[in-house]
Amino acid sequence: MHNHMATECPQEQSPEDTRLQGLKEFYDKRFEKDAYDLTAISENESRLIRLLVDAALTWRAGTGDENRLFTLIDFGCGDGRLHAIYEGIASLLKGDGWRLGVIAIDPARKGLETYFAKCAAAGYREGAPGPGPGLPQLGPDLAVRVLNKENLEVVFVRAAGEILARWPSLARRADVLISAGVICHILGSANRNTLLRSFRSAAASLFLSQPTTGDFSTAQRDFQDMRAKRLRLLAALNRPRDDGGDLSQLQQSLAELDGRLGDALEEGEIYYQAGWVRNLGEKLPEYSGVKLPYFGTSVNQAKAAVERAGYPYAASVRAPFGHHGRWIATLASDYFEVAPLLHQPVQIRRQSAEEG
Repeated sequence: MHNHMATECPQEQSPEDTRLQGLKEFYDKRFEKDAYDLTAISENESRLIRLLVDAALTWRAGTGDENRLFTLIDFGCGDGRLHAIYEGIASLLKGDGWRLGVIAIDPARKGLETYFAKCAAAGYREGAPGPGPGLPQLGPDLAVRVLNKENLEVVFVRAAGEILARWPSLARRADVLISAGVICHILGSANRNTLLRSFRSAAASLFLSQPTTGDFSTAQRDFQDMRAKRLRLLAALNRPRDDGGDLSQLQQSLAELDGRLGDALEEGEIYYQAGWVRNLGEKLPEYSGVKLPYFGTSVNQAKAAVERAGYPYAASVRAPFGHHGRWIATLASDYFEVAPLLHQPVQIRRQSAEEG
């Protein structure tokens, strides 16, 4: 068992790693300085996650599967903001003889260390991974730490999206993958589609949250205007010219515009400055001018993206994320309808295997 929170892969960095390195460094510093408190869990987050887990458990019970381990991936777990939900789920499962395995994945070292320390302070004990997820099969370079308390096991893994590509090598997928506020930092629809497909390869059901284009609305308008201007400049440069005129001014304007747009070339994509967010500018003054990638979407587009990833059942709804109101929650599954879950009450009863 390694005594450090690390999963440094020896191979050359992937394009995703290179693209997100600055974001990882920023989040490490943010967690280190406790610069942005997102610990509040919105009622909608808690309700929808619990309902999705309950539906997945009911489906499992109906299959006659005797394995009483329910596996949940928290991709982009940060400092364990959602852990209180997992403890509540584990408590409900205990009476039916189920164990809950949470695989907490995040590229930010400090976030994982903080999550680990919180659990250790709450009486969790360190041990080896229990039977079930089979994490050692994912590769010898994968270093993990594991904490256990009663019927809840948390496996801490420092990694980014590439870890999910290894999941098909395991005997079974996770039951549910939760990713709250992660995909909004991925620019390029092709890159987001790749991540969503990896979610489906790793888990049978999905909870996904992301912002609408109403978040950072002024920046959204500015970037949309810049993209429209860029199209006009490209059209002007490609237009046949009989006068042999100098195109250097148009080319210079395009170069300046591309410098401002960066990779935010599609609808809903922007960069925002860290200093725009409350507390960040004061606690991380050296990062206040750092430009962070961000993507906002609509309810219909969020649902369509998950369907393109291959989930046959998907539904999206406006739902707050932490302190943020202009967000979307998406539920998806390979095995059961999720749309009815969107408006179910919080407290429901799950059938046990004996009832099913």
